[in-house]
Amino acid sequence: MCLQPADTAYLDFFERTVSRMLTGYRLPGASDFKHAWKQYNIHQAPYQTQDHDGRTKAPFWTSGFFNADKDLDYAYILLDKWNGKKILVAILSDQGAYRTVTLDDDFDDEMGLATQPPEELSYFTTDMDKRQTLHMRREGIVFLMFESAASVFV
Repeated sequence: MCLQPADTAYLDFFERTVSRMLTGYRLPGASDFKHAWKQYNIHQAPYQTQDHDGRTKAPFWTSGFFNADKDLDYAYILLDKWNGKKILVAILSDQGAYRTVTLDDDFDDEMGLATQPPEELSYFTTDMDKRQTLHMRREGIVFLMFESAASVFV
């Protein structure tokens, strides 16, 4: 996997902030690039993972204005240092500091992250006959399986 210029900010933020908050977790490394992560090519992917500025970046992290303040927030896919278990965590700005919110802590697939701009999204409820509309007021976190389904955390 080839990192992009935009990835530098995510690596720096992880080292400065996230690694101190979540000491038992690490970023994905070359030995973790299997299946979809190994095959993911930023330049050939049908769905490029982009952040809030529209910059193409690696699929393991993203940023945006996910909560009600005006400070940039982050989301990371991290691995447990001891057992390799994957988690999805949001790092949300909170009165001059950051707090973590675990969004998913039990998935095996190599998933990707991107930033969803605020807009109206259509979706179906469990009853496939009822289309609903989500009126997003802030950016969201897209949690996607490559070339398959996606969820948006708002």
